Amino acid sequence: MTLRTLWIAATFSLVAGCSSDTVTVAVPDLIGYSADFQSRAADQLRPLDPPCHRQSPSTACSAIRTLIEDYYWTRERIRAAE
Repeated sequence: MTLRTLWIAATFSLVAGCSSDTVTVAVPDLIGYSADFQSRAADQLRPLDPPCHRQSPSTACSAIRTLIEDYYWTRERIRAAE
């Protein structure tokens, strides 16, 4: 066995010893929005430029739209975890 193989085996042994049968996931409560509020937000979102790439925004995109879309996907992940 190589030293690397021994190191990997030792690491997995230690990690396996830390596992438990019970996993608790803390999921924050989502704030609800009325249909009227969501409609108004959609009306305000429509005229925005397309979302920016997170690492290289340009003047032809909307950073705000990127943040809003990220928020949407965060909410979807929270819903999936409930």
